[in-house]
Amino acid sequence: LDQALTADTSILVVELGANDGLRGIPIPIIEENLSQIIARARDRGITVLLCGMETPPLNGWDYTLDFHRLFPRLAIRHDVALVPFLLEGVALNPELNGADGIHPNAAGARRIAETVWTYLAPLVALIGSGSQLPDGRWRHGARLEPEGANSRDCDQRHLPAEFGRASGFARDRSAESAARKAKPDARR
Repeated sequence: LDQALTADTSILVVELGANDGLRGIPIPIIEENLSQIIARARDRGITVLLCGMETPPLNGWDYTLDFHRLFPRLAIRHDVALVPFLLEGVALNPELNGADGIHPNAAGARRIAETVWTYLAPLVALIGSGSQLPDGRWRHGARLEPEGANSRDCDQRHLPAEFGRASGFARDRSAESAARKAKPDARR
């Protein structure tokens, strides 16, 4: 990893863990390995985009659920952006996978690239805007929102804390709830 993280590296896209999940590697080991990768990049001031993965219940439902929770937990702990599921729209889609039904074909690879770019493009833009701090975190007030999305479309659990503050996700939900109760919805 250290050889790959050259001085001019600004962003590291981390997409690991799928084979570990299929082999049933204990979640704490996967978590520690991914955590070390993220921390080593962040220590160099590199922004990290973590790509979430899923695993089928080959090792039991509890394992599958724990694996599912792993990536959001890491994203929150390390305050990094998260692609919720790298294979969104590709997994189990025969038109986007090869003959084995597992590995993406060219059309599937394009779909994966589109999915990742949704989360990567704002990071690239922010680095170019100078909103990134030396430790890979974002200055307050920097706007980071996937292209074509707005704060109602995004799930804060998959975004770094700075994203939430900058895009208005971190609103006080109890205040919003009180406002809705005070002003009944005309559609009811």
